[in-house]
Amino acid sequence: MDFCAGKAPEGIILGMRLKSRSTAVVDIKDCLVFAQESGLILEVFRNWAKDYSVPAYELYKHAGDLRYVSLRHSKFSGKIMVVGVFALSPEEFLAQSSKFQDLAARLQNIPKSPQFISA
Repeated sequence: MDFCAGKAPEGIILGMRLKSRSTAVVDIKDCLVFAQESGLILEVFRNWAKDYSVPAYELYKHAGDLRYVSLRHSKFSGKIMVVGVFALSPEEFLAQSSKFQDLAARLQNIPKSPQFISA
């Protein structure tokens, strides 16, 4: 599942693009067709982006950093792969590596859903 980043007065939003307006994004707090943890993961990204002032990518201006958050869920193992898609050059990415390490630490601390923990 791919969630687009968008701008809002309260900060960055993550969700789906409107069919009628390709630049508008509808903020999603929980995704009922995906894993239960998706809402928590998106909230971690929102808080991280706010803490580090990471701007959402704007399609028509070609400006901003965070483009998408992609989530892949294995029904077999219960694991979720989280991919942040950023509009950064390799040099820009390396220069900002400490904030990405913080993001990774935050994502690793998300509580696991009891139904996906195997004995």
